[in-house]
Amino acid sequence: MIILLTGIATRSGGTESTGVTDSIIPQLVSLPATHPTKILDEFSSGTVGQSIYCLNIVLISLGQSLMLQLSQVVSIGFLIIVYYLVSIDKVSERYLERLKEPKRFIFGRYCPEFTSIFMIAMLYAVTVPLIMLAASIYFFLATKVYTHQACFVFFQPFEGGGKLMRLVNRTLFFILYTSILVFTVILYGKDAKRQASSFLIIVGIMTLSKHRSM
Repeated sequence: MIILLTGIATRSGGTESTGVTDSIIPQLVSLPATHPTKILDEFSSGTVGQSIYCLNIVLISLGQSLMLQLSQVVSIGFLIIVYYLVSIDKVSERYLERLKEPKRFIFGRYCPEFTSIFMIAMLYAVTVPLIMLAASIYFFLATKVYTHQACFVFFQPFEGGGKLMRLVNRTLFFILYTSILVFTVILYGKDAKRQASSFLIIVGIMTLSKHRSM
């Protein structure tokens, strides 16, 4: 969102940006007052214009993050350094025992990546379907990778009792509401006011009813 607003401000100002204080912030403040309709056009075009950046995020997560998680290259490389490049006699027994402990699945470390990819997929599901395809491949492979890691790599010494899942559920529905509003604004920017109103009402009610039933 910060990148999108920055792009709106720099394009609407018509001048080169020399600093945050000199250009971006004054333009963002003056846009609603001086260009009430132009900001919708800039928002809709800016959302689509930033799609290549979001697609790169999905592809990096798909190729780098998942494959590094599956191969465990970082952990293996660290063990090679300790056992072959550093003398084991110089390492304490407690440290060696710590290296033998299995890894834990830290939800706070991996869930932000899942939710960010989900948010990108929802925002660009209709305007840029290619991102939806990349996100679908990511979640398909992520299911396989993390299921394998949960069975053979990770070890959970305790259970969270499902508290984090409620937080993740609220986060996902917040992303859905945000994507509905963004797509409604895009439709308004494209002069499709009837479609925007019907989409906001119908999809909003369906999402809200599903959210309240859970």
